[in-house]
Amino acid sequence: MPADDGGYPESGTAVDLIPASRGETFLCWTEIVEDGRLVVTAPSDRAQHPVQISIGERVDVVWRSAAGLRSLPCELVAVDRGERPRWELRPGGVVQRGQRRDAVRAPLSVPVTLGPESAPVSGTTVDLSEGGLRCVLEAGAAPEWLPPAPERPTGTVVPVALRLPDLSIQCLGELTHRFPRQDARVELSVRLIGLSEHEQDDLRRRIFDRLRDLRRRGLI
Repeated sequence: MPADDGGYPESGTAVDLIPASRGETFLCWTEIVEDGRLVVTAPSDRAQHPVQISIGERVDVVWRSAAGLRSLPCELVAVDRGERPRWELRPGGVVQRGQRRDAVRAPLSVPVTLGPESAPVSGTTVDLSEGGLRCVLEAGAAPEWLPPAPERPTGTVVPVALRLPDLSIQCLGELTHRFPRQDARVELSVRLIGLSEHEQDDLRRRIFDRLRDLRRRGLI
């Protein structure tokens, strides 16, 4: 069924996979879409290692259709480890309206600044969606507005400034997760707050341009 009428994503659609056991979102592409069966490219983590979860685990599939964000709860039923590794998923519920925080994201490295004018910290995004970003801050002392590790930073809201090649965005961001690292740098997930509809559209367009470019180059 086409995504436009609220059905499953079409073959070739960029989707985010959200395994229940992982605190991360993984970008993939649908390859086979049939009633009761979705086959997607097997996800890899940031180090390009295959993501491994248990057969039977819940995996939420999130994508954007012409009608907006859509989310489908699924179950991992098989893993094909062939030349083109794939996951086979079985829907375990109905298609629902997705939330902006679940928006499809792209690996995108652009400058970002977090924090108030009195204590801003610069960094670089790891990935970006219209709903949020993941970033790594420059090396140095942790800013005073960041709760100490391993405390979860949820609820901390700071100004955010994003600088894309042809787009600058300033808004607020809620810190939602701090990731453990082997070095002294700080890696965070941030939910973007207060974006206008126009800014959301601008971000979305650039994100999907990036996905199409990576797909064309065979990098995802």
